[in-house]
Amino acid sequence: ADRDLLHKNILAMFPDYPGGAKNARELMGVLFRVEAPIVLLQSQIAPVATRMPAGYRIGGSKDISASYLSIRDGAEYRFRLEANVCYRNGDGKRHALSEPDGQERWLKRRAERAGFSVLDYGAEELPLIRARRGQFFAVRFDGVLQVKALERFVDTLTGGIGQGKVYGLGLLSVSR
Repeated sequence: ADRDLLHKNILAMFPDYPGGAKNARELMGVLFRVEAPIVLLQSQIAPVATRMPAGYRIGGSKDISASYLSIRDGAEYRFRLEANVCYRNGDGKRHALSEPDGQERWLKRRAERAGFSVLDYGAEELPLIRARRGQFFAVRFDGVLQVKALERFVDTLTGGIGQGKVYGLGLLSVSR
């Protein structure tokens, strides 16, 4: 999939942001993940059906804000996260963490910052995501997490994890 075009088409489904803010995706809370042939989309405001590009449709939508209110410290959830698993060294460039140990450290470090701990997980490397700004190394994590810091965890659910959010990475999904 052309991730640049997909990102452009997704943002086209939302009202114009006042002043054309460059960070409109972040301000509207737009996160997505490609699970072909479906694109899962999460946002703080609903997309406008009349603004959808040809070939797009809303298969369903629901307000999940009430779900956030039911989350409790200590609760356990199944999770899925597709993330750009990388680090920066002295050259300032991002480098992929392709070794399983490095991916595990990355996930656990990010989890701690995001208000949860990882109890169990599996990891699968995904095909490189090619975009105008370069290519992104992505890993899909599926597992079980436990909420440790409620406010940070909910912020993570709405804001995502890591780099590459404009290309469909960083959406943390949870279920019972």
